[in-house]
Amino acid sequence: MIITVWGCRGSIPTPGRPTSSYGGNTMCLECQAGDTRVIFDMGTGIRELGQAILANGTDLTRPTHILLSHTHWDHIQGFPFFDPGFRPEARFTIHGCEGYPWTLAQILADQMAIQYFPVSLDHMEADIDFKGLPPGHLDIGPMRITYMHMNHPGLAVGYRVESNGRAFVYTGDHEPFREPLLDKRGALSAEDEAYLERRFQALVDFCRGVDLLITDAQYTDEEYPDHIGWGHSPTSYAVRLAAEARVKRVLLSHHDPDHNDTVVDEIVARARRLLSDLGAETECSGAREGATIEL
Repeated sequence: MIITVWGCRGSIPTPGRPTSSYGGNTMCLECQAGDTRVIFDMGTGIRELGQAILANGTDLTRPTHILLSHTHWDHIQGFPFFDPGFRPEARFTIHGCEGYPWTLAQILADQMAIQYFPVSLDHMEADIDFKGLPPGHLDIGPMRITYMHMNHPGLAVGYRVESNGRAFVYTGDHEPFREPLLDKRGALSAEDEAYLERRFQALVDFCRGVDLLITDAQYTDEEYPDHIGWGHSPTSYAVRLAAEARVKRVLLSHHDPDHNDTVVDEIVARARRLLSDLGAETECSGAREGATIEL
């Protein structure tokens, strides 16, 4: 599998010199295994991915699958600028959580409604199929993809992808299970603590032993107390997850829009120190636009 980072910023695009090293596009990842392509999330990074697909002469009649972690704006706002979506020969299937009163198709159409955007979903001539996630797993080409719900406002999932003996996890947006509940209830009962620990251990099991973990680490530990309930993780939590799951490599992602390259460098350096303190052998770096990882 070859994973390419096309966008790794959270919340809102942040172009400019202060973010030029890690990049300013919002979340979009691409995974290729043989001639199968799967795209994860449609932040603004999907615009450049679409341009690359066309420039490379890709056979657009071969279906491409897009998996959404969730439908918050920074994970879908690149979709109207995805050039292959306007090619009538192109075929795409967009998968994601359903269960609200709105379907995936309606959510994506709504952000392109005339009061927000001049081009409607109907102008996209590609054959686009919208599907909710089935129970269990998805098999797409040589990839087996499983998923679990993350702790983020609304419906959100993370994905585990396995192919040819290799595996990676993309958590999408995720916040520690414990703190939002603690914020609402004050002190937690022993039963609460046991339940929340079971949820964390289920996530550890989901990530266990993967070659690569791409995980939300939007906040520093100092920033996090002011953002409890916003749906994102501090550095130390991302480190704990990577260490306990014994992953080989972790990419910290969903960089905060207020974090320039220097701040992200400092976050990565701190994460490496924490991993060392825990005795973990996990490699750590910050997700960076244009980075390609071969598993």
